[in-house]
Amino acid sequence: MDKKAYLVISAVTAFIFTIVLLFLKTFKFISWNPTGWSKKYQLFTQTHISVKWIILGVVLFLFTLFLLKLLSYTKNIQPLLTSIVLGICLWIGVEWMIASDFSFFKKSAIPFMAIVLIFTQALAETAVYYGRVVHQGN
Repeated sequence: MDKKAYLVISAVTAFIFTIVLLFLKTFKFISWNPTGWSKKYQLFTQTHISVKWIILGVVLFLFTLFLLKLLSYTKNIQPLLTSIVLGICLWIGVEWMIASDFSFFKKSAIPFMAIVLIFTQALAETAVYYGRVVHQGN
C-alpha cells in the first residue's frame, strides 16, 4: 500500500472513530470520558474540550496508521480471525487502562467493544484487500 493510501485511510478511520466516541459519550453509552486522559495525566487541563477531542483524534490517527501497517503484514491470515483477536485485545487494553481492574465486564462496555470490533474488522479487511488485490506484485 502506498503512503497516500495509508494516510487517507488512517485519517478517515480516526475521524469517524472520534465522532463515534463523541456520540457514545454524549448519549451515555459509555460510562467513562474519552478525554479524561487530560485529567489523569495532567496534560492540557486548562484547554477547551474541543482541543482535547482534536488531540484524541490525532493520537487515534497515529495509532490507526501503526495498526494499518501492522495488519498489512497479515495478508495470509484470515482477516476475520485477526480482527476479532486484535479487537478484543484492544478493547480489554483500553478498558483496563481506564478501570485498572476487571469491573469493565459489564453491560455498559458492550457498545465500545462492538465499535472496536467493527473498526478493527474494517482495518483488517482494508489492509488485506490492498495487500492481495491492489498491490499483488509488491
